Amino acid sequence: MQSTARNISPARQPQNLHHSSTYVRPQTNLNTYHKVEVVAVFIAIAWCLLLATFVVASSVSASVAQNQLQAATEKVTKLKTKNSNAKQEISELSSRSRLEGIAKDSGLTMNSKNVRNVTK
Repeated sequence: MQSTARNISPARQPQNLHHSSTYVRPQTNLNTYHKVEVVAVFIAIAWCLLLATFVVASSVSASVAQNQLQAATEKVTKLKTKNSNAKQEISELSSRSRLEGIAKDSGLTMNSKNVRNVTK
């Protein structure tokens, strides 16, 4: 009769092919990057640094321009105020009541028939 069970033989021990007492690791190539990849990484880093420098320089330039604009706006505001004050003083000095008072103090009279308004 045939048996469906198989015969199990004792496990064989692996044979040591090398008879040396020290284990030597196989050498692997640790430098797995190609020169092109290394150069590309360095170029990318240099480009990022260049762009960062450009952004900082642009920011400084914008701040300087903003300060100059603010100084110019302040000067314009001061000149407008000075101009407005001068116009108000001119209006006060050329008012009809003031001119009549000066004329009265000088002994002059005003004849309304001889008065003409002139505008530029």
